[in-house]
Formats: sequence, structure tokens, C-alpha cells
Amino acid sequence: MAPPDVGTMTDLVAGFVQHYNMGHASVVAGLFADSAIAAFADNPLSRGRAAIAAYLTAEIAQGSPQLTVHDVHTDMLPGGWAIDGGWYEVKATAPSGPMTRTGAYMLLASQQPDKTWKIHWFASNGGPAPGTKP
Repeated sequence: MAPPDVGTMTDLVAGFVQHYNMGHASVVAGLFADSAIAAFADNPLSRGRAAIAAYLTAEIAQGSPQLTVHDVHTDMLPGGWAIDGGWYEVKATAPSGPMTRTGAYMLLASQQPDKTWKIHWFASNGGPAPGTKP
């Protein structure tokens, strides 16, 4: 049984999901700090917002993926920082047919003066969902 959504990064996660599903790679990349580092599942490390935007653009172009994120836990840290984690599911149409990937993620974010959050470090793992084609 999957853990319940009780994380508190609701606006950040919702913005990520909404714009990813709409194909707005540059908007999703804008949720990351300029010098962010991201390790997306099964991909090389992306350093900086421009590299993250390039990865997201290529990922989204591969089959109109639809992302669902479950924000499971957030730890608030001193100085306006937070660690957040949960799990996700991506459904897409790959050249080999429909595909579903699931995995977990963790991120480190800082709160900005306007009370929004920017992601500084992001890591996810994943693989095909049981019973689906890789």
C-alpha cells in the first residue's frame, strides 16, 4: 500500500506536475534554482537550470507523458530550507507502445523572499511499473 500524501510542498509539487503535463518544460525548469543539480531516473546528472530545461524538453517530447506525484513527507529545516520526498508515476506513449514508469524522488528546496520555493537538489529513481513494457 502506498503511503498517504502528507508532504507540505503542495504548491511546488502541483506547479511541477501541472506544467510538466502541459508540456511547459521551461516553466518546470523555472522551479529550479539557477545552479540546481538534478539526477533524473536513469539519466546523467543535469547541472544548472539550462541543462534541466534541456532534459525536460527532450523527456516531454518523447510521448506526451502525464505525471502524477504523491508528496509523502516534508522536513522543514532552519533558514528557510526543506527536504521533500514522495513517489511518482509517469504514463507515456513510447515508440514501442504505452509505458508506465514509477519511482521515488527527493528534493532540497529553499524558500524565496516571495514565499515560493526553488529546488536546489533533485534526485529520482524509477523503472517500469510491474507488468508493463520497459
